[in-house]
Amino acid sequence: MPETFAVWMRLLREVEDSVLWLSGMNAPARDNLKSEATKCGVGADRIVFAQFLPDPADHLARLRVADLFLDTLPHNAHTTTTDALWLACPS
Repeated sequence: MPETFAVWMRLLREVEDSVLWLSGMNAPARDNLKSEATKCGVGADRIVFAQFLPDPADHLARLRVADLFLDTLPHNAHTTTTDALWLACPS
């Protein structure tokens, strides 16, 4: 969704020291997103990919370090949204 990505990039440009934290992806997808971020004036290092963690406790612990959780339409985060809300992560 180009519109959603454009919003993410605008937020990254406007919020100093922010990062976009996404679920791990295959290498071509990671490379494409980082390339597009650079084209939008956002450093590729501000796109962070979190790998799958098989232990749910590790996943929840990782979510606790987020400052803000954003869900997007039309493809919602489903269980991850529930996890973030349960952990009282600001949204």
